[in-house]
Amino acid sequence: PETTEPDNIPDEFQNHVFLEMKDSGRCDELVGTVIVTVILVDDSEAKWSSSDKNTLSSSLEDQAKVLESSAAKYGKKLDISFSYISVSYSAKIMSGDDPESWQNTIAVSAGFSSLNKMQTELDNSNGADANPVAFALNKGGRAYASWATSTSRTERMTIFSSDLTSFSHELCHLFGAQD
Repeated sequence: PETTEPDNIPDEFQNHVFLEMKDSGRCDELVGTVIVTVILVDDSEAKWSSSDKNTLSSSLEDQAKVLESSAAKYGKKLDISFSYISVSYSAKIMSGDDPESWQNTIAVSAGFSSLNKMQTELDNSNGADANPVAFALNKGGRAYASWATSTSRTERMTIFSSDLTSFSHELCHLFGAQD
């Protein structure tokens, strides 16, 4: 049988926490072409200014370069790029809100018929190996990742401007890494 273990991983990292949940979600492995759709959410509490958008973009690009460089050390090709969609949401998003509910509303506002259809359209539109979605809120909060489930097949994360460095951490969760 074909092994799913990564090549060129040093022995001391074979049981690393990043590899424990490999292949758990739809995003199989963090290699190849990954196009992250970043949905900039303006809610009733916080909006994205041009300056804020530039800060976010720079941070995500920097983190992508680090991940790409790390993959190259193991002889793996990784190319992470971003597409951006701006969406207004009339309510205030609170940390305790059901993310699938407000994220579905945001997906519809972005022109998709649902959160699930958004993932299907992204998967079919660009030929990338993986198409995770990042909902970006310009406020404080704790970032989190949501794997595909039986009700939502969308691999997505929510990140906050108060801690943009969490992007790479949450992206790794979508590809199977545990805390």
